[in-house]
Amino acid sequence: RIEISLLSSHAWRCMSRSARTLFVDLRMDLLSTNNGNINSTLTKLRHRGWASSSTLSNALVELQAGGFLEKTRAGGVSVGSRVCALYAFTDHAVLPHPKIGIEARPASFAYARRFADLSLAAVRHAIAAEIARLQPEAAASRKSALERKKSTLRNSKRDASEIEAVKALDASNSEVVVDSLLRNSKQTRTRKSAAKPRQSLN
Repeated sequence: RIEISLLSSHAWRCMSRSARTLFVDLRMDLLSTNNGNINSTLTKLRHRGWASSSTLSNALVELQAGGFLEKTRAGGVSVGSRVCALYAFTDHAVLPHPKIGIEARPASFAYARRFADLSLAAVRHAIAAEIARLQPEAAASRKSALERKKSTLRNSKRDASEIEAVKALDASNSEVVVDSLLRNSKQTRTRKSAAKPRQSLN
């Protein structure tokens, strides 16, 4: 179960689409006693559509920065370990798992507690700062994605203005052509009328 209070939090609104997708994919593995023993290996998540290890890593860091996940065991290549890292959802209590070194802890609700009384803009800034602290590469990737999005929006606005300018130019050219044709037609009729001999009244 995912509570409405989680989905309506400022932290959730600041999550990217990949982070939200990963949250749901990991949530499918949550049972009544295994919180804290959730792994997010690419091998496990590949059949759910995850194909990039960097995208997965960035989404994990983002969920931790937003207070939705907490790491209960370090692991993986980054720390030189052959075992994978394990995570816990912060809106559920963690039961003890002595065999893998996980101790019991209550639910922390970090996504709400950490950003209490902050505006949406302040929460977004705080999450970005935490991402930069946890994994500088993820922060750089997120910043690059935002810059590409802004650049795309600027280009689309410029293209629209250019199209409008071309349309205006085409319209003015059409008016000039029509005016020219009308003048030529009037001049032709005038010349024909002048060249036509007048009939005698006699």
